[in-house]
Amino acid sequence: MKICFITDTIFMHGGVARVTTNISNFLQGYGYQVDIINTLICDEKKVYELDNRIRVINHSINVNKLNKFLGNIIYFAGVEETNIGGKLNCKIRNYSNEIKQLIKLLNENEYDVVIGVHYKYTMLLASISDKIIAKTISWQHNSYEAYVGTKRNYLWRKKGAFKYALSKIDLNFVLTESDKKKYNDYFDANTIVMNNPNSFNNNKISKLVNKKFIAVGRLVEQKGFDILIEAFGEFSKYNDDWTLDIIGEGDLKESLQAQIHKNELEGRVRIKPFTENIKREYTDSTVFVLSSRYEGWGLVWIEAMLSGLPIVCFNLNACKEVIGKEDVGIIVDYINSEDLARGMLSIISDNERLNIRSKNAIKLAKKFSIENIGQKWVECIGGLLKDE
Repeated sequence: MKICFITDTIFMHGGVARVTTNISNFLQGYGYQVDIINTLICDEKKVYELDNRIRVINHSINVNKLNKFLGNIIYFAGVEETNIGGKLNCKIRNYSNEIKQLIKLLNENEYDVVIGVHYKYTMLLASISDKIIAKTISWQHNSYEAYVGTKRNYLWRKKGAFKYALSKIDLNFVLTESDKKKYNDYFDANTIVMNNPNSFNNNKISKLVNKKFIAVGRLVEQKGFDILIEAFGEFSKYNDDWTLDIIGEGDLKESLQAQIHKNELEGRVRIKPFTENIKREYTDSTVFVLSSRYEGWGLVWIEAMLSGLPIVCFNLNACKEVIGKEDVGIIVDYINSEDLARGMLSIISDNERLNIRSKNAIKLAKKFSIENIGQKWVECIGGLLKDE
């Protein structure tokens, strides 16, 4: 069995690269031959532990530029909500020499299944699906709301084109039951829920003794660290000994540092770079805070729960669907810094409840083991090929 993932790059920090590495490693270990095609050429430094048997192929395609160009054409033609937009997307892409070379590469390697990682590779795969011998899977990594509702990003001006694209794909993976329903209702896609797995096993569990909150993610608008810092400022009016560590890197570091300074939170709020020893950061903390404006799944809060950390988060669909079913933390009003501060104050106010939530968090996180999720991948791939 030959499997190929197409993504931006495996050589970067972030949840998509991490979970793609984990699933690729599992499938390789199961007995499949796995290749990964990077369309964004960058320094080939392994960020995560990719199995040495997995072949990484660099094939440069400026997917973001192509998507923006096509989005503008579809919008100004007035066909963004129609199948015509999707047909234009497929037709225009095939004039690209980069796409023609990709088709040749996929067919020469005789892959059984090709998987497009993220929405933009759904669009790409749809344009070549009738020209390659492999079955196709689109693997979404954000919520339906984020894809269709984020202005000038994702599927803005391309909703109809995306619907047409999904009709050309054999199988579509989404992260939650809520997303599955919306994909089935609006896009009429052959959709399966595929949760992201735990990215590691953590034998060390937090003792919940350090008075420290932790948040982890890229320093970008999506992650809402500006809201978190604002919330911590409100929290600090009623508490003078807890601290907050934000682990991440990105374009907003300077502005977030300025916000910390403006709110006189130096010494209580720190921004620290990504680290290979993230397990230690979790176990040295007591509560994990997820402040994202939107999140398809949130790999980091599964990691945090596996480390025994209770969660405070906004009422995103993924949070309500997973965390809301168990007593593992507190869900607060969406993008409400004052309610987030109240949630942070509430969760630390009862040590007995905090310990119960810690045990519940560990138990819940184990459901998303790589063994459980990886086996579902194997079953889905096997079922897809059986239908031939």
